[in-house]
Amino acid sequence: MFERASCLPGCPRGRALLATALLALALAAAPLAAQQAGGGGVGGPAFGSDSVPLNRTIPAKEEIQSEMTRSKLRFGPARVLPSFNVWNAGYDSNVFGTNEDPTGDWTLSVNAGATFLVPFGSKFVLRADAFPQYTWYKELSGRDEFGGRYDGSLYGFFNRMTVELTGGYFQQYQQYSTELDTFVFQNSLRTGAKVDVDLTNRLSLFGSGGYQDVTYRQIEGPPGQEIRVPLNDRADWGGRGGLRYQILSDWNVGIAGEGTWADFTTTPELRNNTSTAALASVEYNRTRRLFINLIGGWREGRGVDSNFFPDYSTGVGSFFVSFFPISWLELQVAGHRNVSYSVTATNPYYFENRIGGKINIQLGPRILLSGYGQTGPNNYPRAEPVVIDGEVEVLKRRDESEQYGGGFSIIAYRPLVLTARATHTAIDSNIPTAGRSYTRYTVMLGFSGTFQR
Repeated sequence: MFERASCLPGCPRGRALLATALLALALAAAPLAAQQAGGGGVGGPAFGSDSVPLNRTIPAKEEIQSEMTRSKLRFGPARVLPSFNVWNAGYDSNVFGTNEDPTGDWTLSVNAGATFLVPFGSKFVLRADAFPQYTWYKELSGRDEFGGRYDGSLYGFFNRMTVELTGGYFQQYQQYSTELDTFVFQNSLRTGAKVDVDLTNRLSLFGSGGYQDVTYRQIEGPPGQEIRVPLNDRADWGGRGGLRYQILSDWNVGIAGEGTWADFTTTPELRNNTSTAALASVEYNRTRRLFINLIGGWREGRGVDSNFFPDYSTGVGSFFVSFFPISWLELQVAGHRNVSYSVTATNPYYFENRIGGKINIQLGPRILLSGYGQTGPNNYPRAEPVVIDGEVEVLKRRDESEQYGGGFSIIAYRPLVLTARATHTAIDSNIPTAGRSYTRYTVMLGFSGTFQR
């Protein structure tokens, strides 16, 4: 696919291709003065790198080829994949995740836009997304917000090397964290680069680096949340490098070293920190039947400007397994342990631990039934004084979380896919004011033509 264009950007055809590419990138980047939609959660010192995707993944080149094949609209060399999506549509019994006087409301988020794919030269492809969006609440009208996702990636696919340069701006509601399980309005600006070099037929060298500037805002929430949520406004840097060895065509292992830095806007003298990690990974993809992706290792972190940030040295990692014992039945198992930033006065972070599973049952070509559950604690490193039954005790906080739910997906008319889910979450904490529970009913509408597994 990428070898058909033999003209370089300097020739007339190449200049047209390059101009179209720059136009698509401008469409993705122009709204930088407007809005973004990044990954959920406040993350942690690991900068998200300890977490594998909770789905089957394919190499970037294969994904680009698939999108090029599926695209029906063309403007010169540019391929366009328009899309319209509805998600988080439904009822939330505890919008702000509080343990007293919960506020329930109906809500809906919708976006419409397109993915632009522009191959130019024989080796380069530009992929850009432009998806404005709007979120609506029935009673909490102050939370109605415009936002969007605007990002772009420039890929270079060479004989023995793959390069990716990315940048984007995101602005939308995201779940803040498992500690403060409410949706807040998040803005983030991100840039990054990746390179993968084949040293031999089996051994490759890889490296990546990234930067993000992220801010959070709670709207019409409890005053305490509106004050605490911005505590994790910050700039992050991260870099990683390592080696990957391909044992078989469907099985590879890797080792990597990593460093991260975090610079906070509020009380930086108490929260700025760095971390280093040694990590190992395994990926196994036996066609459709079995997929395994895991990463794990040891991470050490320390404060930069004071002794308030407690140093840590701990195991971290995550895994995702998908198995089809028979064609219509999929079993998934996933788990993670990572470091996440806290909004408590005593602890700047906590250790988040989760393990869970999911079952997908496909009834014919158009219906998928799902059930899922997960459990695990958030453990805090530093003890704090707590009043229990009139007595003051000094405890290390531990929040035990249980979450379960189910739903279905229907391919109503290709590519229209309707997905409905109900999820119940309950947190039992040794800190009396930290326990809470809620139920969320959500509906999603997309045009991917495939089930959400």
